[in-house]
Formats: sequence, structure tokens, C-alpha cells
Amino acid sequence: MFRKDDPLDHLQVLLAGCVRVYMVQGGQQIEFGRNEKGDIMGVLPYSRLRAATGNGDAVEDTTLLSLHRRHFPEMIRTQHELAETFVHLMLNRVRDFTKFQQQYEKMASLGK
Repeated sequence: MFRKDDPLDHLQVLLAGCVRVYMVQGGQQIEFGRNEKGDIMGVLPYSRLRAATGNGDAVEDTTLLSLHRRHFPEMIRTQHELAETFVHLMLNRVRDFTKFQQQYEKMASLGK
């Protein structure tokens, strides 16, 4: 569905299916999550993220609802609670990804 460094221009809600998200490090695929029905993927309002940091493969038939970032300013103006929810989601993503990276680095150093 997407590869590392692909441009991110859409917020996506996974309506059906499952997307495996992984990074390739040291020639290995390191899975750091799966998105399932109801999960939100892609770029979020207020995010400075412009490109994918990993890869995503649909592991079954998948249906997405997609919203282009050009609609974010109107959504922020008119849907305050939704925008606030997305900010919390963005903070959780950053926290979870940082934890994953730290754990991976610890395991890699043990392997050396």
C-alpha cells in the first residue's frame, strides 16, 4: 500500500481489512504494528510528516476512507473535537514509535 519515503497526503480510516506496517533494517523486515478495522493511518492534522517512515502491506482485502490534507484547515475550524482526537492520536504514535525504536536499538546492540 505504501513504501518508505512515499509522500503522505491523506488521512485514512481503515474501514475493512488489515495493514501490516514494517521497516527494513539490516536486511530484515521488522514489523512494528498492524492496523485493523477502525484504525486511522496516514498523515494527521498538525503533523509535519511528509513521507512514510516505513512500509505497509495489506494482508487481506482492505477498504479505506481517505481525506486529503487540503481539507484539514476546514476540519480543524469546524470539527474541534475531532481535531483534538487526532492530536492525541498523533502524540500516541510518536510515543509508541519512539518506544519501538529504543527497544529495537537495545536488541540490536545485544545481538552485536
